[in-house]
Parts: sequence; structure tokens; C-alpha cells
Amino acid sequence: MSEVAVDPVPMPAKRRMAQLVMLALAVVIVMVAYANVGLAVDGQVPAGMLAYGLGLGGLMLAAYLVLAKFAPWADPLILPLVTVINGLGLVMIYRLEAAKMGGASTANQIMWTGVGVVMFSITLIVLRDHRVLQRLTYTAGAIGLVLLAIPALLPGSLSEVQGAKIWIRIGSFSIQPGEFAKLALVVFFAGYLVAKR
Repeated sequence: MSEVAVDPVPMPAKRRMAQLVMLALAVVIVMVAYANVGLAVDGQVPAGMLAYGLGLGGLMLAAYLVLAKFAPWADPLILPLVTVINGLGLVMIYRLEAAKMGGASTANQIMWTGVGVVMFSITLIVLRDHRVLQRLTYTAGAIGLVLLAIPALLPGSLSEVQGAKIWIRIGSFSIQPGEFAKLALVVFFAGYLVAKR
């Protein structure tokens, strides 16, 4: 018996607007947390707070627009939740850097969030139907396991940082293959659980 491909139904306009409101609320929550850290560390609101808020809000608005165009059926709660989690992670990094150095810039972290939004957009545009990944279930699982094992198999001079062998370091370049392994393992577990119910 062959499966018939069914095009997903786009999200109703009211739910899309609710997603936009939740996204704005997520940015506000992050900005309040950012201001709170600045007040706790320096006794004043951080000087770059407006630029930080506009940067984060602009990136998430871009992600929202790409999502609305290329995946109109997507769950409206995921992007606002990702915004809160990412934003609070950036606030935690700011707090740690501010406590360590007496002040910190968030421009580098916002840049990496921008890279993430660009990669998200490219993935959404190129991979129009996520169900094609189900064909790669076991391949993705094998790739994930290999990526997790690589640092353990390398000599400590190339993979060890402060006692943890989770990196690959070549000169000044370093990367954690485990971060890419997470993506491969998500594809594996999703495909496996769909196939095995």
C-alpha cells in the first residue's frame, strides 16, 4: 500500500497573529531579564540594551517571516519558546562576562544568534518537506554516534579542554562535534519513533 502525500493546511491568520504576539512577549521577557542583570551587576540598565533588544527582535521577526512563508502549518509556540530560551541563554552569558570583566558586550552572542537564524532559514527553504529525513533515520543515527566518538578517539592535545574530551582543536580553531551529533540524533530518534510507533 502506497502513502499519498498530503499537503499540510496553513495556519489560520488568528493563530499566526497569536504567534507574533507571543514572539513580542518573548523578546520583552528577555529584555526585562537583561535589564535586571545590568541593575544587579552595575546598578544601572545596560547601555546597549536598546540595540540588544532591537537586534534580537529583528532576528526573530526575520525567522517569523521565513516561517510564515515556508512553513505556514508550523506550531506557533515553538519560535516564541526558542526565543525565550535563546535570549535567556544570552542574558546568562552576559551576566557571567559582566561579573568576570566588569562589563560585557552582547554583539558577539547576537551575531551567533543571527547565524542560527540564517541556518534555520536555509534549512526551511531547502528542506521543504521534513518527512524526507525519515529515509535517513539510521544513517543519521550512525553519523551522530561517530560525531560523539571522534573526540574520545583523538589524542588529548587535540580534544581535551580542562579535562573534558569533547572538542576538536586544530590551532586556534575549535569545534564541539557533539553539537552536530545532537541534530543527527534528533533525526534518528524522530524517524525511529515514527517507524516503530
